Amino acid sequence: MGCPPPCLYERAMERLRRGDLLAVLGLVRSVGTLRALDAFQRQTIVGLSRLVACDLTSYNEVSLGKSVFAVIEPACDFLPAGLDILARYGSENPLIAHSLQSGESNARKFSDFITQDDLHRRELYQQLYRRLRVEYQMAFELPARRSVVVGIALSRANRDFLERDRAVLDILQPHLAQTYRNLAFFEGVQQAFAAGGQAIVSLDRSGRVRYASDAARRLLIAYLGNAPNLDRELPEAIRTWVRHELARQEIGDDVPPPADTLVIEGLIGQLVVRFLPAGDLVDDGLLLLEERAVPDSRNLRALGLSPREAEVLTLVSQGKSDAAVADVLVVSQRTVQKHLERIYDKLGVRTRTAAAALAFQQLRPVRDG
Repeated sequence: MGCPPPCLYERAMERLRRGDLLAVLGLVRSVGTLRALDAFQRQTIVGLSRLVACDLTSYNEVSLGKSVFAVIEPACDFLPAGLDILARYGSENPLIAHSLQSGESNARKFSDFITQDDLHRRELYQQLYRRLRVEYQMAFELPARRSVVVGIALSRANRDFLERDRAVLDILQPHLAQTYRNLAFFEGVQQAFAAGGQAIVSLDRSGRVRYASDAARRLLIAYLGNAPNLDRELPEAIRTWVRHELARQEIGDDVPPPADTLVIEGLIGQLVVRFLPAGDLVDDGLLLLEERAVPDSRNLRALGLSPREAEVLTLVSQGKSDAAVADVLVVSQRTVQKHLERIYDKLGVRTRTAAAALAFQQLRPVRDG
């Protein structure tokens, strides 16, 4: 469902006083910081009930004839049975019917379509709304797949809604719709990566953590130590790198430069971090984490190497120079070069890069003693 046309949004802005606009802006800001749909559902309806006086505020996902999910403020004991009734008779709600027919998402109220007498004759009223003391209702829609209505409804018992109330909802609708769309996408990404055991961290545009999968947490702790504030902050080494990458994205023309890869060395492996910056469709950047095995010298014996040759290739695979390998093994650089010549002959390669590539194809590192 689309957002209200610009002219409708502008007219709504003109109807409201400065205090109303500031209150609307406050709600937009507060929901814009949320990380999960359930928090969005609850905080939005609570916030709306403070902007527009009403007896009941609800977030609803209605699939007619099938199921209804709802969050209601204040809580209602009749809710479980009421949801079944709404699924059965929801088409009698003129706001749901209009949304399904027209695809419009802007604020509408009962009295735009029917009189109170018409409402009272409907089974939906007799079975549900009468018990909830719902006589007047105004609602707007959020993006949803066809045949499903996702909306936020405000209900009253004693008086109809005013045009000022409609203006508040019409201004809020496009902002809440975009936040809802981002969160739905974000949770879908979380579920997909979690199901595959992927290591991802989602970041907001300032580089703060919005979500870290369990696999990502395990890798960050293994390579960078315990991270008690991972719910909000990246470890310092990655945080500094992300700041650098974000700054690089701000430089240049329309096409940003490709992100660098961060490699963090561990005792028996490397943590490779890739950064996918936020784009026009979503507000989140993603960090993709991958553990790359650094060959263990015990594994490299399978290539037909001697113990010392395996040690040399292990160190070379970690990116060490001949001089650094010589320092570690307490031998001369000439000795290291002789070992490399024999390694090349045994592996059938001509460069240290090719030798290292073969090393990385071996078994993952042995982690026990």
